[in-house]
Amino acid sequence: MSNINLDTKQNTQNALGTSLKDECCLMSLPEISCPTGKKTVKKKEVILLDDSSVCSDKISGGQLDWYPQDKLTEFQTLRKQAYGLFDENAIQVDKMYLVSLTSLATILSKLDDIREKWEQLILERKASFAADIDAYKLENPAIAKLVDLYQLVDSDFFSVFQFRYNPPLAFQPLFPEQEEELAELARESLLKEIANEASRQYKTSFTSGENVSQKAITALHRIRTKLVDMSFLEKGVGFIVDTFDNVIRQLPKTGKIEGPLYHKLGHFVSQLANVDNLATTVTGEDGINISAFFEQPDIEDDIADDIQHDIDIENESDTQIHAQNSSLIFEEEIPFEHSFDDDFSTPVAATEPAQSEMDWQDF
Repeated sequence: MSNINLDTKQNTQNALGTSLKDECCLMSLPEISCPTGKKTVKKKEVILLDDSSVCSDKISGGQLDWYPQDKLTEFQTLRKQAYGLFDENAIQVDKMYLVSLTSLATILSKLDDIREKWEQLILERKASFAADIDAYKLENPAIAKLVDLYQLVDSDFFSVFQFRYNPPLAFQPLFPEQEEELAELARESLLKEIANEASRQYKTSFTSGENVSQKAITALHRIRTKLVDMSFLEKGVGFIVDTFDNVIRQLPKTGKIEGPLYHKLGHFVSQLANVDNLATTVTGEDGINISAFFEQPDIEDDIADDIQHDIDIENESDTQIHAQNSSLIFEEEIPFEHSFDDDFSTPVAATEPAQSEMDWQDF
């Protein structure tokens, strides 16, 4: 048995500013399953059916598409959207997902919307099941008899569809001293997930070509939003967010990113993909260094130039100034402030969980 430190919970609160139970909750991934509309076909039945061989692109690797696959595409899209909510708004800790309470209402609302669309689609597919099969056989006469042989009855087919999720659970470790241990796991998971997402974006957008569209900037905004949502785990996350803001502020809001700016942005994303850089930046040090590839204005030189400019104006109009008994008013130049909206709610399909996490059945 490990030694119990009664001060651990207080230490965690001091480090994070508050207890985790006041900032987050735990959720599991939704249980979503959908039939494949496929069946394994015996080789002799493919070759000997009607004493002739069957040739069709609906048979691949011994698998027969007995149900039109385009009728399942929307279910697969909804499934990706549901899992994407957790990729974008939560971090995985063991087999559960840590969700910020500030994001919880949004996640639950979007899950309800996705489930409603899912259930409506099922009703539509049930109503057209027989007609869809008949039309499919007419379009693919070579496999029509195989479809008759292998298709499921509608009740068996639709029993496979499932979309459900468990309610959120309070973050309340049984032993108070375990809160810091779980918090540390969550912090490590956050940095790893940010690095992995940046790595995917780098491979997608910066390993070929000479420009990227605004979609690449949208992807950066999603990463930044996740950092902001999870900043209660580590106050130093704010240093990473500041770095994001300094970079995004220099990017155009419309059009493509190209030329030197494209390469600078690619270098920035490549630094984000390094979890060690992230960990160093969290401490307040220059783990992610943008000064090497983004020119920073020399503020002192700018002020000196402004003063000299004002002096020149004063000398040129000295007579007029005295005649009017007025004086020059020096105004400090106010730098342009770029505002950021932390609510980036546009749903984007996210990376699907590993195959082992899927609950797809061979029907």
